[in-house]
Order: sequence, then C-alpha cells, then structure tokens
Amino acid sequence: MTAPQQAAATQDYVAYGLRIRSTLPLPFLRWAGPADGEVAVEVDVGATPADLPAGAEKRPAWQGMPGRFLSNRAGIARYFVADGRRIVVEPQGGNDAEIGALLIGPMLGALLQQRGIVTLHASSVATPAGAVLFLGKSGAGKSSILAALVKSGYAMMADDVTGVVVEDGRPLAIPGFPRMRLLADSLANLGWRTSATKTSDGKRPFVAESFHPNPLPLRACYVLALSDDVDQTAIAPLAARPGLWWLSQHTYRRGRLRALGQQAGHFRAVCEVAARIPLFELTRPAQGHLDHAALSAIVSEHLATHVPPRDAPALAGNGSGASAIKPDRVYPVAPTADRVAPRTAACMPSRAKQST
Repeated sequence: MTAPQQAAATQDYVAYGLRIRSTLPLPFLRWAGPADGEVAVEVDVGATPADLPAGAEKRPAWQGMPGRFLSNRAGIARYFVADGRRIVVEPQGGNDAEIGALLIGPMLGALLQQRGIVTLHASSVATPAGAVLFLGKSGAGKSSILAALVKSGYAMMADDVTGVVVEDGRPLAIPGFPRMRLLADSLANLGWRTSATKTSDGKRPFVAESFHPNPLPLRACYVLALSDDVDQTAIAPLAARPGLWWLSQHTYRRGRLRALGQQAGHFRAVCEVAARIPLFELTRPAQGHLDHAALSAIVSEHLATHVPPRDAPALAGNGSGASAIKPDRVYPVAPTADRVAPRTAACMPSRAKQST
C-alpha cells in the first residue's frame, strides 16, 4: 500500500453544513460553492501527537478529551481531530480509499461530536413533511430502506450517520453527503449497477441518484427491527421503552461522548428530540428477498397517515426540554450534478438493462 498523494491544491467540500478545506481527496463529498459560507474545517497531512495529555481517556484504538481526539488505525493512518475545526492525517501505509473512508466516517463523526452536533446512527430522507430518520445497528437495513425510498422518488440526506441539532426548540436534521453503500444482491434487486470496488464489509459505495443538501425539520424516527417471519413487514408505535432510550442506543460511537466532554449536551439534545418527535418501530424480514418496492410503499403510506405535514403547529411530545444546541456552522445550497468530487464519477449507479 502506498500513502496518498497530497493534492496539488486544496479543495473545498461541504458536508453536514460545514465547508471543509482539504489537501487530501475526500471521497463522495460535494464540492463547495460560493454560497457555502466560510471555511469551518481544515484537513491536512502532518504529524500527529504520540499521545494525548494526562487526563485523557485512552482506549486501544483511540484517545479522547474535550477538544481533542486521537486515533491510530494500524497500517492505514493516524488521525488527530481538534476543536471541531481541524483534522490532521499522518499516513501509515494506507491508500487513498482506506484513508478517505476513515476520514469521512469515524473521524468526521468525532469532529461533529466536538461541535455539539448529535450524531445518530441513522439513514435519512427528505419528505414533504420534513426529514425522516431510520435508526438501527449495522445490518438492520438502514441502507436498504434508504435505497428503496430513493428509488421511489425521495431524496437522500444521509446513509449511515445523520446529524441533528436543536434550534429554538426545534430539532433539525443535518444532511451528510451523497454516498450510499449496498450489497451486490440489493443493487441487483433495485436494478442498479456500479463499478465501485466493494469495501471490507462487502458493500459497494456509489453516489445517490437524488440528494437533499439542506437542513430540514425532523418529523419522525423509525427504529428498525428484524423478524424471522419472511412475510412480516409492519410499523407500530414504540411502547416498550421511552424515545430517549432508543435515541441514546442509536447514537453513533456514543462511547466517545464522555471522553469528548459532550455527554451532558448530548443528553439534553436527545431529551428534547424525544419529547417532540414521534418514534415508530419498523419490522421487516431478516431473511429472504427484500421487496424494495413493497417496503417503500408501506413506509410512504405510513408517512402520509401518521406524520404531520411540515407546517403543522404541533409535534409529538409536550415541547419541554433542554436549551438548544447551536453549533457554529453554515448551511449548504442545493447541489448540481457536477459538484460531487470527480474521483467518485465511476461510482455513479446506472440502471441495469431489463431482460426481454
């Protein structure tokens, strides 16, 4: 493996409402435009600290303390994330794809957490009512449901991690970037093809057909569950545990929050989200062929009958909760087809030809 070649010039990207200036290629992120605000984050190649100071929480793969996060990925790179504004990458033998995948995944997630943005382990789509999230553990089907809804006409907001902030008592979903990842059988069932090389988990990354880049009011969350009944696809209100429990359980890398000094702020924010947003359980078969069209129809019908329109004056809950988190960030503008980083052009999905 070879270390990535530093770009001849810096490139500005946008993700999670942040303008990011980088000397390294950031796969699948959109290029920033003139209206995307001031630079909020800088990414560069450089030396990283050997260790964080005394008092930092130290785990085998990472160290953390308020304003500082250090991660060592053996054979790939070391990463140092500081103050929610800077990421330093020290290559350790990884190639562009390996370094970039960790950079836009766990490291960008740590930066968002440093900025006080709630990071939910959820895919999300833009609907007429607002943003709708699908929470679940790895393998629960977040990407499959997202793909089904995108194919039926909804716009993607995020695939694996959706950012959430609370402003003036109103939860907002912050979109990430237009990368989706699916297994080969799911791609085939959807009639999509991509030339992208599969990643370590067997999924193939590609650029989504439709992406909504602007924050939207958060209107509903669906917690994904798997059933052994191959015929069961159902949606029901969550009743076994309070919404706060589910949101906490499905926080991306929640084990880092205490080390980063964000545990209290995160708790206040998810309390307010749980008080205002309805949560449902979406159960689907664990085995067998996933009927993407039927799944999309069930979710669409439920949204139409159970989720209030965006201009509705009241949401679920009593409206009480903690003070709003207002991170320093900018909002992106709508993208055009040529604004995705050029290295991802080969990953654009194409429609498979129908046999006759």
